[in-house]
Amino acid sequence: MGDLLLKDLGHRVGGVLIQENPNATARDVNLEIADKVAHNNLAVWGRWNDRAIEALHRQEVESGRFDFQKSEILTSNGWNGLTYTDVKLVTDEVRAVWPEAFDDSEPV
Repeated sequence: MGDLLLKDLGHRVGGVLIQENPNATARDVNLEIADKVAHNNLAVWGRWNDRAIEALHRQEVESGRFDFQKSEILTSNGWNGLTYTDVKLVTDEVRAVWPEAFDDSEPV
């Protein structure tokens, strides 16, 4: 079970969305990822400032604004705005939600 950077997930999901809608935008990709990550309760990890990578709390994921191009999630923790960088997800969980974004023969 490995990790998948948000940036890599965005490119995979973007490829699927473009097949369905050639006019899909980066915003569409970010919203698709945010919706499915929150609704499927996927584990999300990120780095805040210079701290070690940590698991994001469910509230941070659900209220977060995903930016796959920067591998960031902008969210809040109470009154404070936070930007998590180096955002990663668990590859096996992602495959279960977006099987069409993976070629079964490719290693991840």
